Amino acid sequence: MEQLALALLAAPLTVLELDPTTIRFEQPPSLQDLLDGYEKLNGDKRPRKKVILAFKQPVSIPVVGRQFKTVSTVKAHFFASAEKRICYATRDGFSRGYWGHYIPLDQVQSMSIEADEDGIKEALALAARIYPGAWEDVKKRIEDDPATWLKEHGKPKYISMASVFSQHVCDAIKTAFETKGRYHYSLPGTKRDRSVEMHLCDSDGLYRAWYSSEYSGCGNGAYYLLINPTTAVFCEND
Repeated sequence: MEQLALALLAAPLTVLELDPTTIRFEQPPSLQDLLDGYEKLNGDKRPRKKVILAFKQPVSIPVVGRQFKTVSTVKAHFFASAEKRICYATRDGFSRGYWGHYIPLDQVQSMSIEADEDGIKEALALAARIYPGAWEDVKKRIEDDPATWLKEHGKPKYISMASVFSQHVCDAIKTAFETKGRYHYSLPGTKRDRSVEMHLCDSDGLYRAWYSSEYSGCGNGAYYLLINPTTAVFCEND
């Protein structure tokens, strides 16, 4: 939520982001606002999804071939042409579209994107896999707003501890979770250094655990949240 608040402060005054799937325009947007909104709502989604542009009242714009149609909403992709003109296309797999100037900007009310229902289910499934009493703040964030979590982190990518560490280490991880104990183990390698760490945090008393896979001899790599004794979920690359 802190990142969302910062984003709102940095956004143009014409734009009000209501949630991860909707942007409302308080003043008539520019074509650049529409392109920026399209990119913002899609995030790192591939392939890009159409956004739904809603108008204050029905407008007449080209949506199929050269035909103008009176619509209250239109589903479209936004892009910049080779001539640097902002355009929209109503078909997927588009190679060309319509000049953006056909859109009556003073009638644009909002832009939205359909929620990724499968992704939301995966985010909630992630929350369900978090060990009782561990990562309670993360679990609450996901359960309260899975769409925002999905937008910030993408679909969950897991790794099994059994594929990395010996049974002895896996047993020690399990015991640490059960007792909320402090545990750290490092496994140096020729290409990657792997480690786990878990403990109660002094700042808020929550139990947290991490798994990292760093380039050997370097403090950079991939970092995961260890959500239960057997599974870690990707968090970020550094």
